[in-house]
Amino acid sequence: HSFRRIFAVIIKVCVTLAVLSSMGLGVALTMQPLASIFVQTWGAQPGLRLHSSPAIPPKRREAPARATCNPEAAGEAAKKWCPNNASCLTKFEKKYMEKYSSVLRPSLEKLRSPGCYPRGSYIATMGNYRTGSTLLYNIARLWGALGAGDSLISGFGCRKLPNEVIGACSVVCKGHQYDHDTARQADVVLMSRRDPWESVCSLKMHEGGKLWCKWRREFVSSKRGEELEAEKNDYRKRCWDSMEEEEAQYQCRQLMMTQANVYIKRREVGGIVNFDAWMPDHKSAPDLQVREIAKAMGVCNEAAEDPELIKFIVSMENDLHDNPDAERPTTRMHDVFTDEQRKAHCDRLRPFLLHDLDCKM
Repeated sequence: HSFRRIFAVIIKVCVTLAVLSSMGLGVALTMQPLASIFVQTWGAQPGLRLHSSPAIPPKRREAPARATCNPEAAGEAAKKWCPNNASCLTKFEKKYMEKYSSVLRPSLEKLRSPGCYPRGSYIATMGNYRTGSTLLYNIARLWGALGAGDSLISGFGCRKLPNEVIGACSVVCKGHQYDHDTARQADVVLMSRRDPWESVCSLKMHEGGKLWCKWRREFVSSKRGEELEAEKNDYRKRCWDSMEEEEAQYQCRQLMMTQANVYIKRREVGGIVNFDAWMPDHKSAPDLQVREIAKAMGVCNEAAEDPELIKFIVSMENDLHDNPDAERPTTRMHDVFTDEQRKAHCDRLRPFLLHDLDCKM
């Protein structure tokens, strides 16, 4: 079993190096920490490391003139998506639109004018776990709901969709695992990232540590049934008690590899990442982030730069932060942590990550 596991790891490394070599990155991999490569070289944008990337608008794909979106045609893939299981607009968003209807009317007319919102497009938000990916998704979802209206289908789990859906429906999905089918179908890919320490810390605190010190897929045991469960529980206890540094570095590497996987698969099919959002920019310049995400989605400049639309979406961001539990079927939101909580639970993690070249920022 050990030999097979080692052989499998060698094969994975060789395949990754072959892909990187074809992209001209093989030498760089041996000379730089993985984290640096993922957020600088693979991002291929100047200053990407500590800022959001410039938005790259997609090639336009407008819905056929007589195309009608049938959400049920998306099948099993979209049973839990809006509008199948919930409205694509939250109660807060509907109330905001009612309250400011006269102010928003000319702005929405811009957005809904022919050729402004890219109706029929497939937009995948593929930010990694705990990197601000849910915020990114909701910004894209609200732009889609305002621009595409009834033709929008949106939810968690980006995947291959039936041909009759592509082009007729406007799709905005949220996902973490990226496959080749999605890479080929998606017109736009949006990403998000933040300081690895914050991501790892959030993973540690998520749902009371549910994702921390889990039994790993590469572990091999001859035990079965109750004995195996006892071994898993023993490992989890030992991990929490005395393996914090190893677990933090492992979680960080997993995050980096998942992030890199999106770039690799996207480029294998000749695509690009249209926008890579740096989480701190949402705090320092939320209006700029909202605007650039719209442009990366293919929204026309007149609407993407409209101050009333931007103000509306920033208001949604604030409500999402203050009321994370509200309407989760639509927002896919989860718990939000404070700086005080991070300091209390994760102060020791930063030096652990700094000791690991792959995770060092």
